[in-house]
Amino acid sequence: MISPKHVFAMATTALTGAVLAASFQTPLFASDGPQRYHGPRYDKPIAGYEIVETTVTLRPNAFAGGDAICPAGKKVLGGGFSWASRGRGDEPVVTFNQAIGGGSQWRVVFRNPALSEVTSATVTAQCAFAR
Repeated sequence: MISPKHVFAMATTALTGAVLAASFQTPLFASDGPQRYHGPRYDKPIAGYEIVETTVTLRPNAFAGGDAICPAGKKVLGGGFSWASRGRGDEPVVTFNQAIGGGSQWRVVFRNPALSEVTSATVTAQCAFAR
């Protein structure tokens, strides 16, 4: 007489053999194999991407602001600022740095702590078509 334990072992062996046999079968056509999604391909990763800059004159011991404005139909993805370092510790101080105007421009406000030197800074916006 066959015990329930032996019946389970035989069924497991038969099932394992069937699974292994099925896994080694090759598809009839290449299209029958697993499909992978590669996503859409674009010529440019971001439609209409461009960088817009504007220069701001910073008078001594004063505040000044500048806006980098995106062309019509484009929105700001990000922005920032830069200036040539004088290396004396009296570089401009940024007091405001963010998108404004419904996301169509980037504004930066500076304070020039120098007591007698006029300097300049650049405001930069990264623009692209967006909703």
